[in-house]
Amino acid sequence: MQKYNKRLELRLDEKQFSKLNDLSEASGHPVSVIIRSLIDNATIREMPHMDYHNMIGELHKIGGNLNQIA
Repeated sequence: MQKYNKRLELRLDEKQFSKLNDLSEASGHPVSVIIRSLIDNATIREMPHMDYHNMIGELHKIGGNLNQIA
């Protein structure tokens, strides 16, 4: 893990602050990670819904059952 030793003070208006918090909640990353990603020109994507994770879990179980049958 990188050690971040530089501190930044950032002033935002309500709209910008709200958008930053929305990005943070949607992606599941802390605000500091969002800001570093934006500086590095990365794209911030929303976190998949829990239905997606549940479906992947079910597919893993089905795959295990198929392996047992084979």
